[in-house]
Amino acid sequence: MVTSRLRAAFAGTLAVLVLSTAGISAASAAPVAELTPPSHDFGQQNVGTESTRFDFTLANTGDGQITVSSVGKAGGNPGQFKIKPASTCETAVVLDAVSPDCRIRVTFDPGSLGTKTASIEVVTDLSPTPLTVQVTGTSVAVPSVGIGVSSAAIPFETIGVDELPTVPRTLVISSTGSLPLNIADITSSGDTSQFRADLTACAQRTLGQDQSCLLPITFDPDSAGLKRAQLSIASNAASSPTVVSLAGTATAPPKEPAAAEVRIARVLPRVTGRALRLPLTCSTGDTARCSGNITVRTTGAQLGKKGKAGKRRFVVGKAVYSQTAVRGTATVKLKRFAAKALRRRGGMKLSIAYSVKQPGGTTDRVVNRTARMKGR
Repeated sequence: MVTSRLRAAFAGTLAVLVLSTAGISAASAAPVAELTPPSHDFGQQNVGTESTRFDFTLANTGDGQITVSSVGKAGGNPGQFKIKPASTCETAVVLDAVSPDCRIRVTFDPGSLGTKTASIEVVTDLSPTPLTVQVTGTSVAVPSVGIGVSSAAIPFETIGVDELPTVPRTLVISSTGSLPLNIADITSSGDTSQFRADLTACAQRTLGQDQSCLLPITFDPDSAGLKRAQLSIASNAASSPTVVSLAGTATAPPKEPAAAEVRIARVLPRVTGRALRLPLTCSTGDTARCSGNITVRTTGAQLGKKGKAGKRRFVVGKAVYSQTAVRGTATVKLKRFAAKALRRRGGMKLSIAYSVKQPGGTTDRVVNRTARMKGR
């Protein structure tokens, strides 16, 4: 009876062990997908150039099969990274005991400067949620020589020829590349004498990255008109030479007004009534300046007076003239007693004093003329 009980117990234990072993086998038969490593940093890469490749591995670490549904990119800058055609993880690839893994080959190919990030995503038939790994890289500029100027064209204000030079304009020459900028000669062409600049201040200089050189320039014209010049900066930059244009306008000093010279004709027209006409000629041609006052005098003897009165000088007429042409006439209205004496005598010697307005003041002139009465 004891033996029967032992046999029954042993059979029960054996049945439990068989069931446990079957459960373990069923659990281990499930496929498991793993994407490794979790991330990769490509480091620094020159902009516009592609990095060396890096492989991520998708593996089936369980039993059974895994089918790849899709392989793609996402994240901040997916366009800066490439999944290469040499990748073996593609849509419909099956991972099993014979081929348990595949690779995803990625490169960093930046098109702009700065730090770039993205994620590689793989979807399998195990789950619609993708497996992801992170990729990063920093894009840097290609080592080069660069030159920059603060302005390619420098205009100066208009000044007079006789004025002081303009306030200096400063041309800034900068090294904009990562390699040293070697400035050779700086030459000028055009109206070079109209601009002042110490071209040796920046010539034969080496500037490191982000360093600059200052070149003051002034406009100091010696003649009127538009002046142009060019500075040519030779360097080891690919764009050499760098040309900077200069321009400024100079005005002539104000022209001094021409001094007017007014002359009265030697022979005067005969007097009609009381009108004494004085033909005038303005020698400058600037008729606006031919103006002034006229005073006509004669002696008492010419008026028929005797004794002390005969020696005196009497004013017989006054007028203001303003020349409106190179040639003109000023008319003086004689006083009645003078006109009466002129008619009686037929002729009379006159002293004609007249002023001429000049740029610097007034000039006085005196001429002697003879007046005759018309009809005598």
